[in-house]
Amino acid sequence: MPKVQKRARQVDPDARKLKDHLSLIHCLPCVVCGSLERVEAAHLRLADVSRGKEYTAKGKKPSHKWITPLCAVHHREGPAAQHSMSERAFWEMQGIDPITLCERLWEATGDLEAMMLVVRTARQFRYEKDTA
Repeated sequence: MPKVQKRARQVDPDARKLKDHLSLIHCLPCVVCGSLERVEAAHLRLADVSRGKEYTAKGKKPSHKWITPLCAVHHREGPAAQHSMSERAFWEMQGIDPITLCERLWEATGDLEAMMLVVRTARQFRYEKDTA
C-alpha cells in the first residue's frame, strides 16, 4: 500500500496573534486599579459599529481582540464589577473608552512594554463624566 504524504499543518497567523494577545493581557495591570494580582481578560461585548466593533450575543465570546485587563474584583467579584452592571455603565463609571483601549492594546500586541504604556495612559487620562 502506498504511503500517503501528509500536508504540513499550517498555522493561521491571526489565530496565533489572538492567542499571544490573550496571554499578554494576563501580564498587564488592571486598567481600573493598577493591580497585578489575579488579572483576567475581560471580553468586551459593547458595540460601536462605526468603529468596527459589533455586538456579541450572549453565549458567544467576542474575539480576543476585544479584551481588557481587569483584576478579578473589577471584572467579576466586586460590588461595582463589570459583570455586576451593564458594560456601558461600568466603563462610563471608570471614565475609560474600552473600544479605544482594546484597539490600542491590539495594535501594541507582541510588545509588552508598549501594552503597559497603553494601560497606564488609559488610567491616567480618564475622561470626566458629564454631570450636567
